[in-house]
Amino acid sequence: MSVVFSRTDKSMVSQWWWTVDRSLLASALALMAIGIFLGFSASPVVAKRIGADPYFFVYRHLAYVLPSILLMIFFSMLSVRAMRLMCWVGFLAAFVLLVMTPFIGKEIKGAVRWIHVSFFSLQVTEILKPFYGIVTAWILSKNWFQDQFRTWAFSALLTILIVFFIMLQPDFGMSFVIAAVWCVQIFISGLPLIWVAVIAVGALTSVVIIYTIFDHVASRIDRFLGLSQQADLYQIQQSLQCIKNGGFFGTGPGEGHFKMFLPDAHADFIFAVAIEEFGVIIGIVILLLFIFIFTKAFFCYLKDDSKFRQLALVGIIMQYAIQMIVNISSTLSLIPTKGMTLPFISYGGSSLLGVSIGMGILLCLTRQRRADQ
Repeated sequence: MSVVFSRTDKSMVSQWWWTVDRSLLASALALMAIGIFLGFSASPVVAKRIGADPYFFVYRHLAYVLPSILLMIFFSMLSVRAMRLMCWVGFLAAFVLLVMTPFIGKEIKGAVRWIHVSFFSLQVTEILKPFYGIVTAWILSKNWFQDQFRTWAFSALLTILIVFFIMLQPDFGMSFVIAAVWCVQIFISGLPLIWVAVIAVGALTSVVIIYTIFDHVASRIDRFLGLSQQADLYQIQQSLQCIKNGGFFGTGPGEGHFKMFLPDAHADFIFAVAIEEFGVIIGIVILLLFIFIFTKAFFCYLKDDSKFRQLALVGIIMQYAIQMIVNISSTLSLIPTKGMTLPFISYGGSSLLGVSIGMGILLCLTRQRRADQ
């Protein structure tokens, strides 16, 4: 590509190529490629259970790959101002759909999270998530009401409203991601420690209330802690067997045994399948790619003097970090299962679109720009 585009070329594509962080772009594409590759190993056993073509889920996942890459590149090519405007438009559209989801969405496994149109289905929260991180960053950085406390309060009310509609689905995992992103952003924006303590107490109280009200959350926590008489830890047990069976070098492509018994082998537990067939070494590669992305973004955060860009970087990278940590920790039985995808790798069109938009925004924020841009 460097041969094709000269530094003196003033075209939009050439300017993008020489200013975008190509190592970040390559890391994201590498994770996406790993996800496609693992899909060929993990998906057939799941497709077989429902009587579908062995590569049914692979084909569906591939259908989202090109749109996801195009969205990533599109957002990365925008100026920061244009990107912020697009995020506002995307946020408002996604919020309207979020409010409508309980009424027009389709129930799957006891939750109403997807809107179906013909052969296309969309999990709105996955699309809302990256836009939310940018909108709250802009609100907190601009001090809308010329009063910092009122600005914090407004961002809190917006977050509570979003979490409320997500909990109606219900989706505790996504609610946690949204709330955690806001907490980190508002802390960085200068919230006094006394208010941090108040929020912490409020968060713990909310967990107790959620545990009391939502049976599916209480059931998962009880099973994890061994308090449930059912002690239904089937997926976790099979996941740990996959990891144990894989060892350091794995059993080989398509040779995994315990993946046969994992209901969500292609989605929430794809990390376990990866280790069973390709060993701990592929797990290390995946972790290193994520750590590289986090580290790059963190150094950009330290060097940036724009409050908006700092908050936006934190908003996006926190989403990836939380999803990765929760997914892998669930796979390793370190925390209760949350039904959260591994970014770029797990099966799921909405998830892939959402994380690709987020990566496009991250690439936009980290591009090398002239001072007047």
